[in-house]
Amino acid sequence: MKLPSVPVIELPGGYRWVQHSIEDKAWQAHLVKHPLGIDALRRQKGLPWNNEGWDRISPPAITEATRGQLAADVSSLSYDGKRCAVKEFRAGKSQNPEPECYDCPPNLLSLCRVRFAKEPLSARYSEETLRVVQAIVDARKVGRAQLERRLMLGLSQPGLWSGLVVMTVGRTDRGVPALRISSSDGVRVELRILSAGQVAWRTTYRASVAGPISQFNHVRDAVTGDPRLSLSEDCFVPRDWGNRHGI
Repeated sequence: MKLPSVPVIELPGGYRWVQHSIEDKAWQAHLVKHPLGIDALRRQKGLPWNNEGWDRISPPAITEATRGQLAADVSSLSYDGKRCAVKEFRAGKSQNPEPECYDCPPNLLSLCRVRFAKEPLSARYSEETLRVVQAIVDARKVGRAQLERRLMLGLSQPGLWSGLVVMTVGRTDRGVPALRISSSDGVRVELRILSAGQVAWRTTYRASVAGPISQFNHVRDAVTGDPRLSLSEDCFVPRDWGNRHGI
């Protein structure tokens, strides 16, 4: 699996997203974890599988009917006596925070990928990732504190959130140096910082944003600044958005 679909995307701050192969297990695990909702089912009791809302984007990446059929088909696959270990596909529950795709035998994983390929899921997941990243290519730099003050003033202005994407540089809660790109419609993409200013895809997921306060909290949820990383005290917004809102 490869992202992005173009060789290089030039990002603010001199970072470059060069096309890198993504391990099949990692890509499959993220599809299972996010659009198929395993992360929601394992993370907190009572959350529905579609808590991230991949069935509510347009066009949807997945529907409840498609998910049910996909889960049934994948759970019935077998190779050399091995079957899919995701218990939730059989109405079970696992205590493992990560999907078992990372430990899936290669031949069984290949069968799973073939079944997934019959759905638009992977393509839609890729498209949402690229949409958010490309929105920040032509960007304006602004201080984190300055942007937060502007957003707080606009909590009563619904139009403020249209087209807003925020990129920050820093470290994730696991200490991974990364770019975090958050769209006001709930999508978040994280790109891991490699050497020499290059980045590689790390994850894509969606948060539930149902109003200006949740949108505000989503876009201000930045990676932690690190003085060893340049631009970690700043953030970036789309230039056209900044022009419209005096940033």
